[in-house]
Amino acid sequence: MKPRQTLMKCELCKRNSPFKTTKLCDNCDLSIYQIDTILALYLENQSPPQWLIDGLIEIASWAYVGNPHGSGYFNTANEIVEIFAIERQKTIAISELEEINYTNLPSNMVLQILKNALIIDYDMENIIPGPISKKLIQIRWEGYEMNSPEVKLKIKEIQGIIAVAITKSLIHNSHKPQKALGLFKLMSKIILDSDSSGIISPDISDYDLEIALNKLPSRQQNKIVRQIVGLSDGETKIITDKDIEGKMPLKENVKIYLENMR
Repeated sequence: MKPRQTLMKCELCKRNSPFKTTKLCDNCDLSIYQIDTILALYLENQSPPQWLIDGLIEIASWAYVGNPHGSGYFNTANEIVEIFAIERQKTIAISELEEINYTNLPSNMVLQILKNALIIDYDMENIIPGPISKKLIQIRWEGYEMNSPEVKLKIKEIQGIIAVAITKSLIHNSHKPQKALGLFKLMSKIILDSDSSGIISPDISDYDLEIALNKLPSRQQNKIVRQIVGLSDGETKIITDKDIEGKMPLKENVKIYLENMR
């Protein structure tokens, strides 16, 4: 007779799960691994691999769009990076920031989260670039119109790495970034469901989304699904389509991301 397996609550999602080497369930453990790996590869490489950039664009660039719990951090970070990377300012006076005034969060909390996210450093009056902003400052915009496809993809890349960095910083916050974590948990579930040969399933289902997003209220889940299928802005995220049976084929670059991450 096999001994009964002891279940404990995962420290992140609070679901009962057997633990192996960490106090996280497999899904959350792999989600944290993805976030850590993305940040490490992005910062360590002069030219991050294309599969990583494609993953940032498809999975993370929209993670805080329409997300009331994280939009204050995300919008403030985008404003700061725009000033550093596009306007090429070396410092920013805290008093000159605009987006930070549109959140009900204390300014010092927003700034501290962005510092922990490696986006900024700051003193009582001024902000200077952190490691991620320094990396983004290296992007060259010359020769492209702001409306060009190249610049649009670069902006999504920037938004993606900012979103991942903020997610990492907020994981130990009392208000967990559940939407962003849900998207990475979806990726984790697909990887964990792949067979021993490493072949990634070509599509996802409504059930996969339900499992990944179960920490969110149903209204928020429905909004995310609408974003994924392109009903919010006419552009699908992660998938190419949704058929009458509810199957959603993954975009090829998402499958490549998952294969590399696996």
